[in-house]
Amino acid sequence: MDAFITVVDKIGGVEVDVPKKIILEGTTLKPGLQTLNGKQAEIFVRERKSYANGDLGRIDMQRIFLEALLKKVFSASNGEIVSLAPTLIKEVTTDLTIAQMLGYYNQLMKLDKSNDINFHVLPVIGGTHNGLSVLSIKKLPTADLLNEHFRPYSDAISADELGIIELNKNYEYTP
Repeated sequence: MDAFITVVDKIGGVEVDVPKKIILEGTTLKPGLQTLNGKQAEIFVRERKSYANGDLGRIDMQRIFLEALLKKVFSASNGEIVSLAPTLIKEVTTDLTIAQMLGYYNQLMKLDKSNDINFHVLPVIGGTHNGLSVLSIKKLPTADLLNEHFRPYSDAISADELGIIELNKNYEYTP
């Protein structure tokens, strides 16, 4: 998370509409539109206890943050992106060169921001079993999601081919 904090700080923070008050590790985020620095952004993407649906609420906040981060990247000048490259090289383990990263950035900038970037969440069923929170991926809706959005140029995959072990209503494994 140190690299995450450093990168968010390097780009001048990320403007996010915080949906509700969040308190974690002595940091309080108030609701409303604000620019989060690196530490605040870390709190925003990590917190889960503020949400009735726990980890699923955290996933929603991570999606909100990623959308805001992409908005920031799309509004950055080429000079700002070039100045970010050394920080990325220092903070992120990769075998990409700076030239390759900038090439990917140039491809990203050609995308239709409204239609070419989408976020999806795996369909799950959740509950409590023996005092533990349990989530199970739902096979059939997952196959539908994959076939519709991620397999446009290949044959459809069936739910059984995914190898997902799904829990039934009694929280038992079903083949």
